[in-house]
Amino acid sequence: MRAPRLVPAAPARSSAQAFLTSAFPEKVAPLIVMHVGAGKLSNLWPVERFAELAQRLMKRLDASIVVTEGPRDRDVVSSFRHQVPEAAHWHNDLVQTLGILSLANLYVGNDTGISHVAAAVGTPCIVVFGPHDAKRWAPAGPRVQTVSPKSRRIEDVDVDQVFDAAARMLAYAPHVH
Repeated sequence: MRAPRLVPAAPARSSAQAFLTSAFPEKVAPLIVMHVGAGKLSNLWPVERFAELAQRLMKRLDASIVVTEGPRDRDVVSSFRHQVPEAAHWHNDLVQTLGILSLANLYVGNDTGISHVAAAVGTPCIVVFGPHDAKRWAPAGPRVQTVSPKSRRIEDVDVDQVFDAAARMLAYAPHVH
């Protein structure tokens, strides 16, 4: 079975590029888009871990972080932004979000719908899984890596595991921005 493919419209990419130029006037790459929310509470990796990961990626890899927000993510995104004020906040509709995802060097998120969208755009993805079988439910695509604990408890995923996966994936992702 072929992986689904989504191509953002030119205006969505242009809008996203303008957003990035405004948010990060000095530099953008490597650009990491994070989606810290999820529709199911059991699929939420603790926001404090996302924040620790973001801080580590900025410090060690000089990454620029954009956090995206879906309809049910206000509280978790607010908490993340409080912990990582340097992160840019993208709150837009799905059509526009395709643009920001297409410009990212890496996407990191929970087991949720937007992770499938990021993979379909072709963005290298790291998806944190908990109770659900990553082999069965992971987004389709050649540049998708899942991180899931043997316990199937999402809170057992360690920041080091996700950081190491991100560093490896970024080593192979072109910095095009």
